[in-house]
Amino acid sequence: MDEMQRGYLDGLVKGSPEPGGNTSFSYRHGFWNGRDDARGEARASASELRNMARIAVAKDRGLMNPCF
Repeated sequence: MDEMQRGYLDGLVKGSPEPGGNTSFSYRHGFWNGRDDARGEARASASELRNMARIAVAKDRGLMNPCF
């Protein structure tokens, strides 16, 4: 299981704490997707979420400035 999947599963759990800065960008992206699914509301379109996932992975791999 990768970080994004772990974050997603944690986000599905009601009352789980928000991820802190000690977690990867991929984990945080997955967490917010899980939280959105648990609430039944999306924060962006599917294409935007896929792009956000690509950006999170790039940041984790050091291929993109983490400040953006």
